[in-house]
Amino acid sequence: MSLSFGTNTIDHRFNQLIENAKTFKSDILNIELAVRLAQDSWMLVDIVHSELKESKQLPKFKDFRDQIKSDCPELGYMQDIANESKHGEITHYAPVLKETKRHNGSFSQSFSRDFDISHLQLTTTSGQILWFEDILEAVICFWNQTLDNLHAKTTPASAATEIKGPKSNG
Repeated sequence: MSLSFGTNTIDHRFNQLIENAKTFKSDILNIELAVRLAQDSWMLVDIVHSELKESKQLPKFKDFRDQIKSDCPELGYMQDIANESKHGEITHYAPVLKETKRHNGSFSQSFSRDFDISHLQLTTTSGQILWFEDILEAVICFWNQTLDNLHAKTTPASAATEIKGPKSNG
């Protein structure tokens, strides 16, 4: 039985993540879409475990989730964004993010990161400044490789490699 109109499958959620990431690539200041991407990427942890726990002999959910975050620390950032956007606060674990914000730069997006361009910025609890689009790219690469290794998706790998943002020229 499905209470989500059939959207809680690995294929559907991963394809949705890829499609939304393509849209985000052309609108990297879209906060609502960034939150949706965080939710989709974090929800994949639950969906993958639910679908594959028996056939792939996956560990218990908590151990699986901890292993996933160890393998892809960027998913911890997505977890924080997804959970805070859903619940309004994080109370069941120590978040790895201190703040998220839209950084309004002095230069247009046509400039490289060597200039002060606008972007969605994450600040970790240790003070590290990250770009959301970099986190998204790492998460998509992780899921693409992980799902390939588990033989758990039908989306071609090339679809996930199209999600690359601008980098510093340095």
